[in-house]
Amino acid sequence: MDGGGDVCDLSFDKFVELSPDGPAAPGWQYLHRRGLSDDQIAQATGRYRLRYDPEERRLIFPHYACGIVVGWTSRVIDGTTFKRYCSFPVDQAQRFVLYDADRVCRPGSCVFICEGPLDAICVWLAGQRVGAASTALFGAWASPIQHACLLGLRQLYDRMYILLDADAYGRALGLANQLHAGVIDIGQEYDDPAAMGVDELRRLVEYAAQSSEQRISWPMARRQVVHRCCEERREAPCP
Repeated sequence: MDGGGDVCDLSFDKFVELSPDGPAAPGWQYLHRRGLSDDQIAQATGRYRLRYDPEERRLIFPHYACGIVVGWTSRVIDGTTFKRYCSFPVDQAQRFVLYDADRVCRPGSCVFICEGPLDAICVWLAGQRVGAASTALFGAWASPIQHACLLGLRQLYDRMYILLDADAYGRALGLANQLHAGVIDIGQEYDDPAAMGVDELRRLVEYAAQSSEQRISWPMARRQVVHRCCEERREAPCP
C-alpha cells in the first residue's frame, strides 16, 4: 500500500469484508489465533466495519468522522513484513484521530484508552455487560491533537482508564496524571490487553468500570475477583 490516491480508495472494492471463508479467511483466522470466537469476530466486523486486504495480507481498520471514511490503519497478519502497521492517506495519519471517535465521543460511564485498535475492540467485546467504551491511540503516546481530544473526552465520562501494553505502564501513568484519569497495570503475564483473552479481559474491564481506584494493578486485583467468585459459587479451594 503506497498511501497514494484519495479517500475514495476506501470504497471497499479493493478490500473485502471479513468472513470465515473466501479471500478474507486469513484475516478471520488471524483473529481466531488472537483468541476471538466466530461470534466475537462477527460482532467486531459489524461494529467497526473491519476489512481485509488479500493482496498485502493486512487487516483494515477504517477511521470514520461524522459517518464518513477519512482514512484507515492496517495491520499485517503474519511476521513476514517489517512494518506491522501502515496508515492512509499518509504515514502517521492515525495520529490525527482517536479510534472509533464517532461512537466514543458520547457521554458514558467508563472509557478505556488503549494502544492499538485490536486492544480497543477486545475491550469493547469484554465490556458489553457494563457498557464500557474504548478507543486507541495507535501507539503508546498521544499526539498533541489526540491529547486535546482526550481532554475533551475526559469530560464526557465518569471514569477514564489508561490501559496500555505491559511495557508502557510508565507512559500510561504519565498520561493518566495529565488527564486526571485512572491507570491500569496489566502485569507481565500478557503483552497487551488483546492477548489476555476476552474472559480474562472481561473480569478486568468489569472490575475497573465499578471501581473508584485510580491505580489498578490487575495481578493483585484479579486475586480479589477470583476469590469473590469462588465465595459466590461456594467453590473451594480457590485457584
